Amino acid sequence: MTDMHSTQLDDTRKKRRKLQRQLPTTLFIIGFLAWPILHWFVFNGFVNFSTLYNSFFVRIYAGAEEHGFTFYNYIKVFKLLFDTNSTENYPLGFLNALTYLGFNNLILLPLSLVIAFVLSRKMFMGKFFQAVYFFPSLISIVAMATAWREMWTLDYGVFGNIMSWFGVKPAGGYFSGSFAQPMILLYCLWTGIGWNNLILSGAINQVPVELYEAAELDGANGAQQLWHVTLPCIWPTINTLVVMGTAGAFTVFLQAQMLAPSEGITIAMIVVNKVDSLDYGLASATGIFIGIFGMAVVYGIRRLLSALDKKMGY
Repeated sequence: MTDMHSTQLDDTRKKRRKLQRQLPTTLFIIGFLAWPILHWFVFNGFVNFSTLYNSFFVRIYAGAEEHGFTFYNYIKVFKLLFDTNSTENYPLGFLNALTYLGFNNLILLPLSLVIAFVLSRKMFMGKFFQAVYFFPSLISIVAMATAWREMWTLDYGVFGNIMSWFGVKPAGGYFSGSFAQPMILLYCLWTGIGWNNLILSGAINQVPVELYEAAELDGANGAQQLWHVTLPCIWPTINTLVVMGTAGAFTVFLQAQMLAPSEGITIAMIVVNKVDSLDYGLASATGIFIGIFGMAVVYGIRRLLSALDKKMGY
């Protein structure tokens, strides 16, 4: 009995010492995970739950108006999307979001790919030009958008004066009327190429040089190497950028707000405006609707990309 009791005491002491040794590590892991878990509950869980909850209630606090559980907000969102005469601008905001979707995937991404490929060919001052393209991504959107407006000002803007030499001088300026949306897209092109170029350049640099050498021996020119060597090798990266560009099209807000808040209005800007006017119910319903629509679009594009994966050898 004494030996057994002594053995049990030894086991207990060993377990206690083991727990004491593991205690700092355990406390570190708990402390390390506590903040992201708390952050998720506050800024994701609670916010998303509140958004879903508010979408089923009509609450306009400024007018002290409140109604119970209803689908009124979702019905109103659906009606506003097809009401071209409404001052809410839902059709234009939704159309602009789809415009950004096509622009990101059909113009910005292909152009970024070509530029990244050219700059990766060990051209003169290639690294310098990569830094120049990426520079706008380092500056805040507010500062870049302000600079972009100033450059196109009719009276003293650099590009505004150059265009006036060719007789192009819009009466309302370049950020109103039919010029507004193209100017916003041109701004997104200017600031977006650098970020895409950084990611694509990193992927292109991982392509084995032997593949390009073999293609050159077979007589392939630069365009053929891009299409038959580079594109298949970096296809997973392009997949990721397409998904990111698709999702980002429905969250464009600050660029349009800074440059042309009327003609360039987006669906995300409408949600923010509804929050500012204290119409939380309609803002929540609009956000949920566009979120569901955006997920459906991302899923459809992802399925299309999955079908192309086989052709690319993945």
